[in-house]
Amino acid sequence: LALLVAIVGPILVPSVSSSDWTYRALVFLVASCPCALVLSIPLSYFAGIGKASKSNILVKGGQVLDDLVFMKKAVFDKTGTLSAGVFEVDQVVADNPGELLQLAASLEQYSSHPLAQAILRANTLPLLPMNHPKEFAGRGISGQYNQQTIHLGSSWYMAQHQIDLPETIWHGSLMHLAIDGQYRGTIELKDQMRPTTKSTMQALNHQGITTYVLSGDQNTTVSEMAQAVGIDYAYGQLLPEEKVEKLKELKTQLSPKEKIMFVGDGINDSLVLQQADIGVAMGHQGADISIEVADMVLMKDDLSQILEAMTIAEKTRSIVLNNIILALVTKAIVLVLGALGYAPMLLAVFADVGVTLLAVLNSLRILR
Repeated sequence: LALLVAIVGPILVPSVSSSDWTYRALVFLVASCPCALVLSIPLSYFAGIGKASKSNILVKGGQVLDDLVFMKKAVFDKTGTLSAGVFEVDQVVADNPGELLQLAASLEQYSSHPLAQAILRANTLPLLPMNHPKEFAGRGISGQYNQQTIHLGSSWYMAQHQIDLPETIWHGSLMHLAIDGQYRGTIELKDQMRPTTKSTMQALNHQGITTYVLSGDQNTTVSEMAQAVGIDYAYGQLLPEEKVEKLKELKTQLSPKEKIMFVGDGINDSLVLQQADIGVAMGHQGADISIEVADMVLMKDDLSQILEAMTIAEKTRSIVLNNIILALVTKAIVLVLGALGYAPMLLAVFADVGVTLLAVLNSLRILR
């Protein structure tokens, strides 16, 4: 365009000298330099990421900040995410509770699941050697002792092995035990919600974001928990692959511009984290694979950090747009004035270097 001004200008307006048109072209060239945009936009995102890191939030890229601005659905895992993930045995329903807890703990010694660790802590008797232990992720575990097959797991797991359970209304997380296909008792475990779970859900709902919980626990337990903390929709008794399908279903309900977030902590959550537009992992208690695949990591395991990240994202995007408008409007004015011969070179330098400095300083406001 500057070359066009230098060549076409003298032809269209011959009354102005060629040297004057050359000067105007140079003014045009200097003013049109895109330094303000090239420097300020990436710097704004770097500042946003830096601000998040100061708040113990690891954000893996500027795109994550943009996606947070357009988030319309927030999906949460239950155990270890909404709850603290530290279970305690509440009661053991069996003819011989101590023996049942011993058998359960003897199986759970081969598992790293939070429920397994709680059962191991509650057991006071020596662990028994189990043959051929086999774990079914998120559902249950089986093994053999004294030539008897022992199953320990959820209601779904028992149904899969054709083991009938008593018609009892249970609360909390449950682990049923059966020997040779015969039901022997149930271990009921309770978990505590994180202190900021309810306030975070309320804040998200207030901002028009629909909240969901996806869990492997029984439906009644998940529904009661969702109602207690203010989550809009609850889905229980889901396998890891079923969580992925449910998330994909929720994504289809959004427009291309709208985004969905999933927050989880366990190894089984890694597949869902990869499918979400914004995958968020717990940094302290979260599994390594979840932290690796997540787009954002809450280093303090505090759900309110999501709200803080959203605030940072909004501010970052606002400053990016401010910088774009500042640069384009200033340059457009100087370009027009320069082509008409009303802008000196000093004004062109301001439109380039001056606006760049202003945009950079504006970007640094994010860090405050």
